[in-house]
Amino acid sequence: MSLGISEEVIKKACELSMKAHECCDESKQYIYDECQLDSMATALFSFAGAWSVGDLFAGACSSYGETEIDLGLFPSLKSIGSQESALVNAAFLSRFKAFETSSLAFEVDGAVGERKQVVFAGHGLGGPMAILATLWFLEKYTRVDCIATPRCVTFGSPLVGNHIFPHAIRRENWSQYFIHFVIKNDIVPCIMFAPYFSVGKELQKVLDFLNPRSLLYKDSSICMSSEASSFVENVLTNLSSVASYVACNLSGDKNLLVDNFSSFMELSPYRPFGTYIFCTNNKIMVVERNSDAVLQLLSHSSTLQSRDEGAKFAGPILEKSLVYNDIFQRRVEEESCIFLRNASVEFMKTEKMTLDDLGLSLRAKLCLLAAVEFEKQKLSSETKIDKEEIIAKLDSLQEYCRNCEVRKVCRYDAFKIKANDDDFHAGVVNLQLGGMWNEIMEMLITNQLPDEFEGNKEWIELGTTYRRVNEPIAIGSYYSRGLNDDAGPFMIKGRSTVFKYTQRWLEHKEKLPVESISESCFWAEVEELMILGKKKSYDGLQERITSLERQILHWHEAGVLEDGVFFNKSTVTEWWKTLPQQHKSESCIRGLFEKQQ
Repeated sequence: MSLGISEEVIKKACELSMKAHECCDESKQYIYDECQLDSMATALFSFAGAWSVGDLFAGACSSYGETEIDLGLFPSLKSIGSQESALVNAAFLSRFKAFETSSLAFEVDGAVGERKQVVFAGHGLGGPMAILATLWFLEKYTRVDCIATPRCVTFGSPLVGNHIFPHAIRRENWSQYFIHFVIKNDIVPCIMFAPYFSVGKELQKVLDFLNPRSLLYKDSSICMSSEASSFVENVLTNLSSVASYVACNLSGDKNLLVDNFSSFMELSPYRPFGTYIFCTNNKIMVVERNSDAVLQLLSHSSTLQSRDEGAKFAGPILEKSLVYNDIFQRRVEEESCIFLRNASVEFMKTEKMTLDDLGLSLRAKLCLLAAVEFEKQKLSSETKIDKEEIIAKLDSLQEYCRNCEVRKVCRYDAFKIKANDDDFHAGVVNLQLGGMWNEIMEMLITNQLPDEFEGNKEWIELGTTYRRVNEPIAIGSYYSRGLNDDAGPFMIKGRSTVFKYTQRWLEHKEKLPVESISESCFWAEVEELMILGKKKSYDGLQERITSLERQILHWHEAGVLEDGVFFNKSTVTEWWKTLPQQHKSESCIRGLFEKQQ
């Protein structure tokens, strides 16, 4: 397994990150350097930190300073199916937006145009800017099929977002672009696990100690202060609470103390993502890419044994953030790296010395194993889905659709009428497939499937085929049974999670706008327009009618509608015939209907 980045790039990124960190010119927020790395022309952007409490907790807008991500800037940072947006540190996002409108965008665009390797780097509080810049780059360039791919290298960076970050970034296959180095006991990567009210008073002094522009930079009096020890203790205690809560959920154990604590105490939403490399005291680097496992490593490699230990070691812990350059004076070799991805009990025994050097207790190792095992279980759950059976049943229904066209009847109407045994059999297969897809949705919603599942090309294609074949059948069944009379319109009360999620998967993959009506569910709109037209004529419905006509034309031209939609006796054609002449569109769709009459 490779780190995905060379020693030369790591060392240069660290050198420039520390240079940006130590720069005393407040107007210089990042350093841009053009150089040759790995025999490639490289554009390296290293970001300076920011040093006020407001740069971590923007106006204390919430306990942990989080806000919803700007989906206009970062459209991929959401759960596709549920449409839940990621949460991001508000102060980090605000600061990055100022960069995004500065010379940074111009210089990055120039580097991409010249086909240079682009690297974003940052030390400490400069790390979040490197992370957001990389995500911005991926959204801007890879979503338009640009061949350029960036690298992000951080050194002791705080976390920037909640659990949607690792989920979305793994789904998009972007994890490989993020490399985060953490020295054992460095407190800065853990800062965002503490709420503002618990560290707000001490935080400014800690930031002054880390800030090269401050008169209190590396001031030993801060290291020995009660504020420093209180800060360290609060951060690590809150981190431990989060890690314990996650570990209990991963293992399925119910710890009443942890559950009760989390019920009245809001826990930090922040979660790690990308590749984390933990630097130990014996020059071995421990590599992990599983977000839950990284969380356990962050927590247990920094655990304090007592309150007295916090007071005693607060100074050395704060100083850890400032020694990254020393680490990378020596060679960084993959032979000195231990990869935890396939960790097992036997592995823990073999690498005991290294894991002990990270400060991992037996409990810590069990938590780490639980995180690794949970990821394996998710992969196993995916392999247990009977994909071949799903494909076979879809093939059966597609054959049914072809037979309907031979019979010159739209399959939507054929299923509603159920004139022969084929129609009845199609209904049975439809129910069987629906059950299988409902089970898949249940696993997806309860986090039992890999993060990559919603971005898997094969599952998107299977989901799209299922939706296009089965949703018209579901709509026909809904209205033929009169369920709309009691429950209401299909699109509001009858549409299943499966159809919603699979539509969103395709829209995300094809970078399409999110639509409320798709090529598989427009039948429901036809049914509703027919009902409304009978009740109160079509007055006041012109906008909906025109919109539907245009969409039908678009879907026809895209080749995603069956020919049966325009058969003479189809529901759609019968509806269009009943439309008063003044409500019919003058577009090409008129010809599609009239040629069937």
